[in-house]
Amino acid sequence: MKKIFSFFLALTVLFCAGCAKNVEYKSSDFFAMNTYATITADCTEDILSRAKSLVFDIENQLSATIAESDINNLSNTERETYDETISLLSYAKEISDATDGAFDFTLGTLVRLWNITGDAPTLPQKDEIEEALSHCGFEKTNLSDGKFSCDDKKLSVDLGGIAKGYAGQKVAEFLKEKGVCDASVYLGGNVTVIGSSPSNRKKGVLGWNVAINNPFDTADILGVVTLCDKTVSVSGSYERYFELDGEIYHHILDSKTGYPARSDLASVAVIAADGTLADGLSTAFFVMGLEKSVDFYKSGIFDFEAIFCTNDRKVFVTDGLQKSFTPNFDAKSSDQLSILFPDYR
Repeated sequence: MKKIFSFFLALTVLFCAGCAKNVEYKSSDFFAMNTYATITADCTEDILSRAKSLVFDIENQLSATIAESDINNLSNTERETYDETISLLSYAKEISDATDGAFDFTLGTLVRLWNITGDAPTLPQKDEIEEALSHCGFEKTNLSDGKFSCDDKKLSVDLGGIAKGYAGQKVAEFLKEKGVCDASVYLGGNVTVIGSSPSNRKKGVLGWNVAINNPFDTADILGVVTLCDKTVSVSGSYERYFELDGEIYHHILDSKTGYPARSDLASVAVIAADGTLADGLSTAFFVMGLEKSVDFYKSGIFDFEAIFCTNDRKVFVTDGLQKSFTPNFDAKSSDQLSILFPDYR
């Protein structure tokens, strides 16, 4: 099985006030939520094991591919849905509405049709795509009185665009509750960090250093962002895809067309205190493209920062990251990447 990573952790970050300086960091590597995962924390083996179990619990709750998950039983009136799931769906609808469907949590029929993460994906017929798309649309859903409903019985919820960010955030919250000061939670294209990494702690530097992949050469990086108590979520066309007749078909679907999104962005990284938000917005911005994403940032609807890499190899960094993002001016590509720091606000 091919490993596909959105970015790599540079496991390096600082000392958190109130924490002992000589705590031993432990790590657990595992496969969950259809991706490779790593939890690193200054904690006991028991707490680390419980944190790992929490990821599997969330997967069982939210996965569209697990028959008995909450997501697959939303229309089952005889089965109670967790309050946490309803709350997450409400938030998913809020993000869907704010981004005008660029992130849409109801694309399950399309996702299954394309089957891009499956073993043998194929190009669907146009009429198949149109039929699947007719059973999508966040605006069709209703969330009230702690329940989910939708008149379109073929509509299918898929939280793949926010589930990993949500899981990383919940694991970080659990670790904090257990008194853990320093930890990183890596889930595919998402990294959630609290406190500092071992090497940064030794240096007296606060945060974890997270390297953002160069989408044109994933063995290379665009730069490193140093963060504490934040989530980084990266979306890009290079993450999961299949190729047919020289055309790339990636996994980020456009709810307006039913096809893989086509914009001027090769990748986008969103940094926010809320992991669910970071995950959802990284998907939305990849669909929206640079100009609309920048307008969204300027609107101030949500609190976040972002790093955009365009198809013409320019990297735009929002103003809130100018002190924490270190560009890799030696990034390898057929054309040299341009690192720009425009004042968007």
